[in-house]
Amino acid sequence: PISCLGGFTKDAYKFVDYLAKWHQDYWQVLPICPRDSHGSPYDSPASMEIDPEYGSKAKWLELKKYANKNGIKIIGDISFFVGKGSKECLNNKDLFITDQLSGTPQDAYNRRNGQFWGQYQYNWEKIEETGFKFFLDRFKSAMELYDLIRLDHFRGYEAVWSIPKKYRSGRKGKWVRVPGEKLFQKANKVFGHLPFIAEDLGVITTQVEVLRKEFGFLGTQVVQFGDVKEKDVVYYTSTHDSPTLVGFTGKKRAKKLIEKVLNSDAKIKMITVQDLLLLDNSARFNRPGTIRDNWNWKLNIKLLETVDPKTNPWFQA
Repeated sequence: PISCLGGFTKDAYKFVDYLAKWHQDYWQVLPICPRDSHGSPYDSPASMEIDPEYGSKAKWLELKKYANKNGIKIIGDISFFVGKGSKECLNNKDLFITDQLSGTPQDAYNRRNGQFWGQYQYNWEKIEETGFKFFLDRFKSAMELYDLIRLDHFRGYEAVWSIPKKYRSGRKGKWVRVPGEKLFQKANKVFGHLPFIAEDLGVITTQVEVLRKEFGFLGTQVVQFGDVKEKDVVYYTSTHDSPTLVGFTGKKRAKKLIEKVLNSDAKIKMITVQDLLLLDNSARFNRPGTIRDNWNWKLNIKLLETVDPKTNPWFQA
């Protein structure tokens, strides 16, 4: 994540240099929009803008150009929901249902209570009446910034878990259908090829998989949750929401799981920098459903010198 590098800084360029040195093809970042008061970029006050603490849009595009010149494509990220107090929400009040809030039922991250995020649900009837302009604008903005785009909470493009406003737990809610197929059909007509990766973790149904495959989006899988079963996925050692591999299973087993990811048939294999450096959960980035001590981890760029691709391709003992 850009926040780990302090923005579009010299360290960010050094990070690109390391990726090029290691003959990598992709660098995945979290949303580079302003973060909320807890540090999360997924509940941003302005999800289509650049965090001014990182730098300007022009500076980001310079960094992206540098990465592309070195053979590295940027995988960006676009949130599904937007913050209740965000510019997008305040300027489009008729597109939201304010007495129904966002979250998930019980899942791998919180098996007891699910997750409660608290953003307003979309009024999909109104959004469809406008030709899906709200989402098309968000897609266009992301396409200007990234080469590939991870659609956070892709499951929400098929159905959302809607929680009545009086509750504060993912245990209370119901599934509501979403016209995702119509949205992506419209986006295909407007943009042509859609460079999307579907973040399809959690409660995934046949309908969600059908939607993903209909439009040819890569899916996602995390080695902590199981084996990769298809080639058309991005296979992760861990994510910004999960424990680090060492925190999950210990250093010895973590090395084996990294090798498992690298030796898989997945289209793209992704190692978080924390796993590359075999860091424990003191380097964990986020714990879903909590608001304290998240999104704060910083990378000491000098640690990357310990990774010697000649003698040990991916990690140090």
